[in-house]
Formats: sequence, structure tokens, C-alpha cells
Amino acid sequence: MRLFLGFIVAAVVVLNAGGLRGLHAETFRMALPTGTQDLYKYQVGALQLALDHAPGDHRLEVAYIDLLTQGRLMDMLRQGEINITLSGYNRSWEQEFLQVDFPLTRGLQGYRLLIIPPGLQSKLSDIQNLEDIKSYCIGSGANWQETPILKQAGLCVEEAPQNALFNMLEKRRFDMMHLAVHEALLSEKTPMIAGRDLVLEQELMLRYKYDLFYYVRQPDQTRHDIVEKGFQTAFDNGAFMEYFRSSPEMSAAMAHIRSSNRRIIDIENVDLSQRTRKNADMFWFGD
Repeated sequence: MRLFLGFIVAAVVVLNAGGLRGLHAETFRMALPTGTQDLYKYQVGALQLALDHAPGDHRLEVAYIDLLTQGRLMDMLRQGEINITLSGYNRSWEQEFLQVDFPLTRGLQGYRLLIIPPGLQSKLSDIQNLEDIKSYCIGSGANWQETPILKQAGLCVEEAPQNALFNMLEKRRFDMMHLAVHEALLSEKTPMIAGRDLVLEQELMLRYKYDLFYYVRQPDQTRHDIVEKGFQTAFDNGAFMEYFRSSPEMSAAMAHIRSSNRRIIDIENVDLSQRTRKNADMFWFGD
């Protein structure tokens, strides 16, 4: 296994009337699949922003590992090979690890657009609610944390590895696949959609409470508190919102949601704990 290790160093000294406060240093080690630097640029940058706004002098190290799966990633966290990781919300992760209660995309990850074969668009014009869309089968990543949300809602779901979904849809193995708004808008401009017999569906949007969170091991309250405090401070002083709005992906997603007049089909995320629902409420995007 090849491992490419790079790090970003952040230093911040927080002053108050009593002089230096919380001057200490922690190293945060996380891992991502090789080749995903651009895909996770926003999420890694958000963590760096939190460390910049937390008391102390902290370092972020990101390792890029070949063929890294979600299961392997969580095992690395359990075994201490890394000490922080990014994941879509999962109640079992929330119970096993310490969840940093800050939704990284302000809930935009739960706004989903559909990728379809061109000929299907006219048939979808009659869909008005959740029951109507149950007549179609949706392709969803086998390791995606949001796949169970669709299943629990009673939808027909075909699971497959993420890198196989576009090929399978093009071969009509299922009727449509779903992506977060910012992911779908980006994919529309790449060969993932533009180079295939596929298009972005124009009338519908699925919506459920869901986002990406950072997790650390249960005993590591120190690192958890550093990150959570950093996010809260950055949100309170406006730095996070500036970062969020400056992201081309997030900005495009917000503009699309506000201007598209899509018919929204709301889906309940029954897995979302009351604790996470309550703690994240102040941060969710409001359309």
C-alpha cells in the first residue's frame, strides 16, 4: 500500500485580558483515498479553519491511501492509526466515537438531485410525492451512509460500489441515481455525466436531514473539544460562513436550491438522533 503523506500546519495564539490562553499543541491525523484531494478540499479546509480558530498551536496531517474504504477508515480510527476522520452521519458512529457536532455542509449534503437516462425525464413529470417515486429504482453507493435513509423510506434501492454506479445506470440496471446538489452540479460538467448517455434530472429534489461530521475516538475528549470549539468560534465570528460562501461548490448549490423551483420530496431520516438533530439545528442551511 502506497501512502502519500502531506501536512498543513496551522498556528494560532489566542489573547485575552489574562494573557496567553490555552497555549498547547496537538497533531490531528486523518486519512482519505488517494486521488480525492480535490473532492475533499472543502471538508479538509473546514477542519483546518476550525483548528485555526481553536486555542493552541495545532497541526493537521492528511494521509492519502490507495483503495481506502469506509470500513478500513473506521478501523484505522479504532486502532489509533489516525485520530480523526470524516464520515456521513451514522448513529452507530455517534455512539461508538465522539462526534463533533458541526454539520460541515450545513445540511446541503441532504439535498439530492437525480441523474437519469434522457428518455426518463418526461415520465418523471407526474411525480408529486414520495409514493410516486417508489415506482422507480434508485442506484445508491453500497457504503454511503445515506443509503439506509432511502431504504427506510420504502424506496427501491439498488446498492453498488460508488465507482460502478454511473456505468450501471448507463446500462439501465436501475432507473436513476442520486447525488448531493453540489456533487451533481459538478458531475454534470465532467465526463461522469457529460461523456455518457445520462443527464441531470430537471424537476425533482430529494431532501432529508443529513450531513458530514468529524469523529474522534471515545477517550480523546481533548481533540474532540479542540475541533468543536474551533468550529463554534469560527461560526460565531463569521469566519466559517465566509469560508462556506466562498466555496464554489457550496455557493452553486445554494443558488440552485433557491432558484430552481424543483418539486421537493421530503424524506424522514429516522436514524438521526434527537441529540444531533437539536445540536445541528442552528447550523442547517435555510432555503
